[in-house]
Amino acid sequence: MKSLVQQDPLIMELDQQIATELNAIVADEFDDHVGEMRSKVAVLAGLNTTQELRHAITKYQKAIIEYVKLCHQHWREMTPRTDTVFQPGLCIFHLGMMIISLKGEGVVEETLRDLGFGVGADVLAYIPRQVEIARQVMRNYDQDPHQK
Repeated sequence: MKSLVQQDPLIMELDQQIATELNAIVADEFDDHVGEMRSKVAVLAGLNTTQELRHAITKYQKAIIEYVKLCHQHWREMTPRTDTVFQPGLCIFHLGMMIISLKGEGVVEETLRDLGFGVGADVLAYIPRQVEIARQVMRNYDQDPHQK
């Protein structure tokens, strides 16, 4: 995962676009824990191989950015941040969460808990909106993220 996110030009470009949208920067460092989380989200989204992941990133690159833009307003309300630094692979995380969101609220909550995120009342209240946004965005694109 580390070499993929640090060498793939599309991933690096999408990460930069997401960071810009989130008023953040992408760090140069990439630790193993974050790599494992990015891999886990991809697998939970059904993207089990590097080929499947690259295909989905290429196919849904515009959808990923649209999803982040629509969700960002709500994320800011939950956890306002400034000067945030994210490790590479942001687009993989958001692609995975967008696909997982298509599976419904319960799956999103379970995924967030499985990834070690705190799932308090604010997050639980937002999950239905995240699912709605993912469905809205994906209606503009192919419904089956695994189709080749």
